[in-house]
Amino acid sequence: MRNSFAFITVPVLFALAAQAGELPQEPIVELLVRGESAPVDVGSDYLFGLPEIALADQAASAGGMVRNEGKGDFRSSCVSDGHRTVWFLSDASSYEGEPYLTAIVVSAIPPASDTCQATAGIEDVPADTQLPGIGAPQADIEARFGPLELSEAGLVAFRSHDVLGDGADSWELVKTVTYHLEDGVVDAVAYEQVTIH
Repeated sequence: MRNSFAFITVPVLFALAAQAGELPQEPIVELLVRGESAPVDVGSDYLFGLPEIALADQAASAGGMVRNEGKGDFRSSCVSDGHRTVWFLSDASSYEGEPYLTAIVVSAIPPASDTCQATAGIEDVPADTQLPGIGAPQADIEARFGPLELSEAGLVAFRSHDVLGDGADSWELVKTVTYHLEDGVVDAVAYEQVTIH
């Protein structure tokens, strides 16, 4: 389906925040992904969907293209419809060097640069989620997660941990959703996922 979001699991620890200079030079992306708010641990929680997808396939589905191509390099794609801007991010590759989607940042804030490709309407939440999205009031986040405390930068984040599989074949799935609020309303959200073996 065009413009649908998907997420994958990758066999490495998500490390976008630790790799300086590799994220798109967009203030809202750096703020949300680098994070200045310690995530609230919500234990086992579905948060958002888990389908696997290559970054190039996700970018193409949304009408964008992958930037910073090359084996082992950090990659991203950005699309905007004038109302929403979406960055698809990858810091992980398969054994064949194919980058996989590891994070999405959705924002109602126009991109600071002209690197985003124009596209038709964009969905603002991943599939299979009941999470509040862009335009949601703080009360909606509190209804989902309980009382919250925003950082000075207007951030609040929630992290879930689920152990999947059996015995020696088990792994931990860690998902993080980070909100940025302006005047009590969500204007940007980041969805990040990692699998730890």
